[in-house]
Amino acid sequence: MHGPLDMDAEARLVVARRASIRPWPSPPRRPSVVRPLSKHPICKSAPDVFATYRQKTDMTIVAPDPTATIELSLQSPPPRSNGSAGSVTPPFAHLKPLMKLGPHLLAKEIDWSDIVDIDDVDMLCDDSDSDEDERGEVTPEVVRLALSLTAPGVLPPADVLAVTKIMMDSDNGFGTWHFNVLQVAAYLPRSVLSFLSVAMFAVLGYEDIDLPVLAAFSADIEAKYNREVIYHNADHAADVMHSFFAILRNTNLVALLSETHQIAGLLAALMHDVQHFGLTNKYLKQAEHDLARTFPVCCPLEAMHSDVGLKVLSSHNLLKRFSPSLQADMRHTIHETIWTTSVCEQKRLLAALAAADRSSKEYLTLIVQIAVHVADLGQTSKPLHIHKVWVDRLHGELFLQGDLERARGWPLSIDCDRAQGICPKSQTFFMEAFVVPAFSALRNLPGMDDMDSPLRQVEHNIAHWKRV
Repeated sequence: MHGPLDMDAEARLVVARRASIRPWPSPPRRPSVVRPLSKHPICKSAPDVFATYRQKTDMTIVAPDPTATIELSLQSPPPRSNGSAGSVTPPFAHLKPLMKLGPHLLAKEIDWSDIVDIDDVDMLCDDSDSDEDERGEVTPEVVRLALSLTAPGVLPPADVLAVTKIMMDSDNGFGTWHFNVLQVAAYLPRSVLSFLSVAMFAVLGYEDIDLPVLAAFSADIEAKYNREVIYHNADHAADVMHSFFAILRNTNLVALLSETHQIAGLLAALMHDVQHFGLTNKYLKQAEHDLARTFPVCCPLEAMHSDVGLKVLSSHNLLKRFSPSLQADMRHTIHETIWTTSVCEQKRLLAALAAADRSSKEYLTLIVQIAVHVADLGQTSKPLHIHKVWVDRLHGELFLQGDLERARGWPLSIDCDRAQGICPKSQTFFMEAFVVPAFSALRNLPGMDDMDSPLRQVEHNIAHWKRV
C-alpha cells in the first residue's frame, strides 16, 4: 500500500518532457499599461473506462515531435488578478518552448495604423441594426461593458477592436457553434472566463442577476482555476460555459428550461472544474490524496468543484434577488450538474433522463445536467483545427500524470504514456462511446433537432481520427 501523496514534494517536481501542445497564437506584443488597481458506486475515471478496449486492440500510435520540449512546474501559481494590465507575458509562457504552429493556426495580421479611437468599434454595427440589443445579440456596447467590469483599462483601443471583431464574427463569433474561446484568451489571459461570463449574462438579460456582482463572482472563481494546469483551466471553463450558452442560443433549450434553470446551468458550467490540479480521480484515490479522504466518493474532484464553487457563490450572494426556495433549488441543480460532468456518471444520467417524468421539476434538472455534460464535451464538436488544439492540451495534462505514475513505479493510466503519444483509436473510441450518446440524448429532447449541426461536426472529427 502506498503512503499518502507528498504533494509538497511532488509540487516541486519540474518535468522536462516532450509533447505536442499547440496554444492559440498570442496577439501582437505591446508595452504594459500601469493602472490602479457518495452514494454512488466506485467508478473508473474517464481515461480508464475503456482501458480494457485499448489492451485488446492493436493501436496505431502518433508519436509526438521529439524536438519539442517543455518544462512545466506543478507548483501552484499565485492567485490571478487583472492587476497586470496589458500582460506583457504571453498567455502560454508556461508552455514554452512550443511546437511550431501550422499555417492554419497563425494569427491573422491586422493593420493597426488606421485605428484612431476606441469608438471605431461602433462601425462594426450597421445603424440599421440598432434593434439588436432588444433581440439580445452581442454588440460593441456589450463587449465594452464586459471589459469595463472584468478588465478595466487592460486593453489598448486596438485590442478592444480586435476582441470586438472576434466576438461579432457572424459565422464563427460569440454565440455560434464554432466560436474559438482561445482567440479571446490570447488577449485576456487573466480574465477570459469572467469577461465571457458577463457578456453571456448581458446578452441573455436576466433581470435578477446584478452584472457587477456577477463580474466579481466570476473573477473570484477564475482566480481559483490553476493557470499551470494545461487543460482543466479557466480557458476550458470559458469554453464549456460558452458551449452551454450556444446551445441556449441555437436550439429549443431556452424554451425547455425556466430562467432559473438556465442561470443554474451557466453557473455550473462556469465553476465545474474550479481548483482542478490536473490529476484524475483514479490517481487521487490510488495516492490516498487528502482530497479523496475529504470526499470519499467515486468522483472526489467533482465533489470538490461543487463545494468550492457554491461557497464562492454564497460569499458573493449572487442569487440574492431570488426567493430562498428558488435559491435552494438553483444550488441543488448546480451541485447535481457539476457532479454529472464526470464521464463515469454518464450511464446513470442517460438512464435517468430516459425514465424521467417530463412534468416533474427533476426533469428540468436532468435537462440542465445533460446540456452541461454535452458542453463539457463540446470541444469535440468544434472545427477540426480547434478540436485538435484541445486534444493536444488534454494529452499534455495526461502525460504529466503519466510521468508522476512512472516516478512512483505505478502502471501508467490509459493515454498517460508520453512515449506512445496521442492514440487516434482512443480518440475514436471515446467519441463514439461517450460523446455521440450524450449529444444524441440532448438532440432527442423535444424540439432539439438543431443539435444536428454540432453532431455532424463530431462525426467529421471522428472520421479524421479514423483516417490518421
